[in-house]
Formats: sequence, structure tokens, C-alpha cells
Amino acid sequence: MAQDLAGKYILIQVAPFFGYDRVFAQALRDRGAVVDVLPDRPFDSAVLHAVAKVGRGMLLEHTNRIYRRQLEEFGRSHYDHVLVVNGQTLSDDLLRQLRRDYPAARFTFYIWDSFENRPYAAAALRHYDAAFSFDRHAARQHDIAFRPLFFSPEFDLPPNRDAEFDLSFIGTAHSDRPAIIHHVDQRLPAEASRYWFLYLKSPWVLSYQRITNPHFRGIPSSMFSYQPLPRERVRTVFDRSRAFLDIEHDQQTGLTIRTFEALGARKKLITTNSDIINYDFYNPSNVMVIDRREPAFDFDFLTSPIEELPPELRSRYSVNGWIDEVLGEKA
Repeated sequence: MAQDLAGKYILIQVAPFFGYDRVFAQALRDRGAVVDVLPDRPFDSAVLHAVAKVGRGMLLEHTNRIYRRQLEEFGRSHYDHVLVVNGQTLSDDLLRQLRRDYPAARFTFYIWDSFENRPYAAAALRHYDAAFSFDRHAARQHDIAFRPLFFSPEFDLPPNRDAEFDLSFIGTAHSDRPAIIHHVDQRLPAEASRYWFLYLKSPWVLSYQRITNPHFRGIPSSMFSYQPLPRERVRTVFDRSRAFLDIEHDQQTGLTIRTFEALGARKKLITTNSDIINYDFYNPSNVMVIDRREPAFDFDFLTSPIEELPPELRSRYSVNGWIDEVLGEKA
């Protein structure tokens, strides 16, 4: 059921990851909410981003100061909702302060990563009135609600049969992704057109990964990019692609955001995530599961027609469908 958010004051904390912070904020504002945003990892340095992953506690005093200054600038006397996504640099002290300062707010936590990658997250669950994971197995393990990700309005695209690319990938370079993409690239027919975008924060991250991660070795440097792809370019690539390649992190089973963007854009999907067969939108005419260790597939899959998704499922997996479930009063 659609939530009435007109006039509601909402504080969200979310990473500025490929523009999804703006997607959340705009979707809420479009529904009449007043929205303030605290950025998760509120710094641009690749070094500090790395420290946040391996030594989070070293940065919390610094981020506390940033957040308290921003909250003073917002100058709100109350919020109706406080929504935290991942919360990597949100300390227990600040959460307790937010609880004291906004006692009428409903505090909601959403994690779109594995709890193993975010070891602080499980302990922080006690601060929230409701919590969700994008991963069904993690939700069951931590006794929280399961809610998959979404596609944003710009990926709600009409069918486009005039494809420029047969197969595309856009995402961060991590785990075994580079090796899988390289493997697929080498096995595509010579006449197949492809678009690969593997993002890293900086060249030194590639050097580090090649030392510590064998899946980065032997991969041409030309396959990596160090500037985030603008959302408009991401949308254009989706629109001009016949299918998208999806590779989830090797330590998680939740479906990636690219899965739902492909769904919204009416594109075929080739994925290494076998759990996709358990989702209500799964259709073997539209989705092919491949083995990440031997990622082979039938090229004919890309050229066969896609089958339209029922309207109720498109609505559920839109960003507004996500908002309705995550901010729902009965969540």
C-alpha cells in the first residue's frame, strides 16, 4: 500500500554510490516529503574509504563532527522517519543522540551489502524500529525483514530493439568480477559488441588488488576506469544494450541493483547469482544463470525476444515500491 509522505520530515543517511542517494531523496521529495541527507562516508579520499572498510572506528570521531555540524545546519526540531542505508560511518553514539533528539521518529535500517562485509551492522540493529536486508539468507539469519532492491525512474525504459551493444557490464571491480568479465569477453563471438565498465577509486587500488587478489592479475588495465560513470551515461548504455551481465559479490547471495535496473529497462540478464530463480519475477526467457567458475552461455539467448513483466511486479520493484515497503508502518 502506498505510504502518504506529504509533509513528512525524513532524514536519510546513505552513501553517494552511483547517485542512489539522489534517487532516494528525489523519490521522497516527489511524494511531498521534506528530505535531509547525511552522506555515508562523507569524504572523497580513496584512502579514507579504504580505512572506513578496515578500520571504521578510527574515523567515527571525525564523522561524528561532520554529522553534528550538518544536523545543526538542517535545524530540524523533529523527523518522522530516520532511514539509514548500510550506516558504515554512523556511530552508536550518534544513533543514540538521534534517538534522544527525535523521539517521535521511526528509525529504519536497510543493508544492501552482506553483514560479513559490514561487521558493525548486526550490533547496530538494536537502535532501529525496523530493519531490512536485500539478501533473503541474511534476513533469515538476523531475524529481520527481506526486501530486494529496486530500479529508479530513469531505468523505466520502453522496449528498444535497436541495440548498439549485445552485452554490457557496469559496476565496481571487486572479488572475482574482473576475471569473470575477462573470461566472458574472450568467449563472445568476434562480431558481438560489448561494453565493459569496471570502476576503481584510483590506479593504486588496482596495483593493490593485483598484489592481493589473483582475479585481478592478467586483466588488461584498459578494462578499468577511475571516474564514476554519470547516471545519464549508465541509462544510455542500458537503453542501447540487448542484455546485461550481472556478477554478485562472491560472499553474498542478494541480487544487485543492476539486476533490477535491467528488469526496469526491459533487458535480458545473464547472471552468476543462482538464487534469482527463487524470485517472483524470474523468467528463463529473460534471465540466464551461468557458473561463475566457468561462465559459458548460449549467444542465441541474447537475440531471442524478451517477455514483458507483469505491471504489478514492475511496480513492486520500482523505487516507490521499495519506499512503500521499507517505510511502511507495519514493516
